[in-house]
Formats: sequence, structure tokens, C-alpha cells
Amino acid sequence: MTSLGGDVGLTESSGMDVEMTEGIRVTRADGWALVLPDPSEPIVQVYAEGDDAESARALLTEYTGVVEEAIADSP
Repeated sequence: MTSLGGDVGLTESSGMDVEMTEGIRVTRADGWALVLPDPSEPIVQVYAEGDDAESARALLTEYTGVVEEAIADSP
């Protein structure tokens, strides 16, 4: 699993392209996920697109979990 922690240190695995322009977008062979924090509200939105509905849901579940873990680990 990809992890976010501390100052949003992203651990990359091979086969992933990470872009941090507006949020964190991770592109993998099976699709992509975008973690987008709201600039003025305590809200984080997670979007995902996959090769099919099942892979999109898996990406969404994975990166939602990453966000929830990062929030739980924050001071």
C-alpha cells in the first residue's frame, strides 16, 4: 500500500507515477487516484478511475484508507 505520513511523505512503488500539482495523483497500470484536500474546509476528496468499476472501487478504497490512516496518525 502507498502511505502518506508526517509531512505527506509519499512512499512510491515501481509502476506508479506521482503528481502533486493540486493534490496527490497516483497513476498506476490499473488506473489512477487523486487525493484532493479542500483549501478552506477540513475535507479531503478522493477520486479514482480504473480499467473497470471493480478496479476503480479498489483504488478508491485503498486511497481512502491511506487518507484515514494519515489523519489518524496526525497530532
